[in-house]
Amino acid sequence: MATGSKTASNGRTRIIGRGHPPEYADTPGVTLRGFVDFVGTDFTDASLYIHPAHIEAFGVSVVEAMRSGLPAIVTKTTGAKSVVAKVDKSLIVRPS
Repeated sequence: MATGSKTASNGRTRIIGRGHPPEYADTPGVTLRGFVDFVGTDFTDASLYIHPAHIEAFGVSVVEAMRSGLPAIVTKTTGAKSVVAKVDKSLIVRPS
């Protein structure tokens, strides 16, 4: 999961979860948070939620982000695409 900062001129990316390449930590503007029990604060501070999963039955975190008022970008290969499509189909992208 990634969230984007509300500060557009000083864009930041916060990556939450495990298994990301360690070199991401050396990228300016990127913070690796690892596993967190509660993502509410991260959603409050964000302006965008990106769920880049290649395959996932249903991303509960997508619904949590949307409930927090964030637009969510998801891939066509995740189950949460059906929820996002009800809001805006252009937020569903092809995984790379």
